[in-house]
Amino acid sequence: APTTSYVSGGINSYVRWETLSLQGRRHIGTRIPKEQINNDLHIKNALEPIRIYVGVDSAETDEERVALALAEIDRTKALSRKYVLLVAPTGTGYVNYVMSDTLEYLAKGDSAMVTMQYSKRPSPLSLDRVDEGHIQFRILVNALAKRLRAMPESERPTVLMFGESLGAWVSQDAFLHSGTDGFIANHVNRALWIGTPELSKWQEHVSAGNKLDVDEELVGTFDNIDDYKLMASDERKKLRYVMCTHYNDPVSHFSASLLFRAPQWLRSYDNRPATLPQNTRYRTPTTFVHRIIDMKNALKPKPGIFTSIGHDYRADLLGFMNEVYGFHYTKDELVRINELLVRNDTNRDNL
Repeated sequence: APTTSYVSGGINSYVRWETLSLQGRRHIGTRIPKEQINNDLHIKNALEPIRIYVGVDSAETDEERVALALAEIDRTKALSRKYVLLVAPTGTGYVNYVMSDTLEYLAKGDSAMVTMQYSKRPSPLSLDRVDEGHIQFRILVNALAKRLRAMPESERPTVLMFGESLGAWVSQDAFLHSGTDGFIANHVNRALWIGTPELSKWQEHVSAGNKLDVDEELVGTFDNIDDYKLMASDERKKLRYVMCTHYNDPVSHFSASLLFRAPQWLRSYDNRPATLPQNTRYRTPTTFVHRIIDMKNALKPKPGIFTSIGHDYRADLLGFMNEVYGFHYTKDELVRINELLVRNDTNRDNL
């Protein structure tokens, strides 16, 4: 168990360490302490990052788990930090290590991450938990919004959101039928999602066009960070809710409908992205089976080797988080931070 008060499961925490499950303990245990941030960035003013995590086993009901999260927010004084990141984890409760490191470096420790687990099974086996997940996530957002409205506007933190894979689906559909207006009304300033499953109804809603609750200037979907940078600078600055989904990510383009219907990305043979095989044809059940195999292979990233392909988004995270979350570090500064991220990722594999 940690010996710091800045994390769940640590000193004076309302969350018991043994209730966090494997992924929750890993997330808490890989927090970057203030001393390391100072040394790595050659600064002297870093703060101790806050990481809050409430496991499925930490309480019995959604409301009780949200109450625990709020108690942890109050205990750690998380809302006094400049950045508060709401994280929707994957099915197992996993929170991307590179994303977590990136936030703490970019914010120089002036950050708090809040994560609530909704399942303990791998994402393909957690599809029955998505509804539970987005309901729990929305309860948390609503409760936090009330706290923020009670604060003077000048003292409110910048509220960010992050979701990966099934976590992207869960956090997006928590705002189903409210488009971008729902995020704005609940003081969620900016959001980044990677590997959004095509089953996300919110994604479908905001992409349909001509919706009264959607400000289309605020939303963007991109294949990778280079694709994002092709957009004109003034248009990029307006974006607040961004999805990065690789065209060749098998996880994002998998659903049971592959058994009986050709997906949109296989219907046109002339306008496919370069990363998709031009000669692939839809066949049932062959396409469905191939996608399952592709998903299995896509979930084996190599530590310390960041790529932007399939379900590996590590090479995209730093660039997107710097831009979408409004940090705007220089190119040279990003090169240095990326070196630190690669080092940390390699070291974790050696533990």
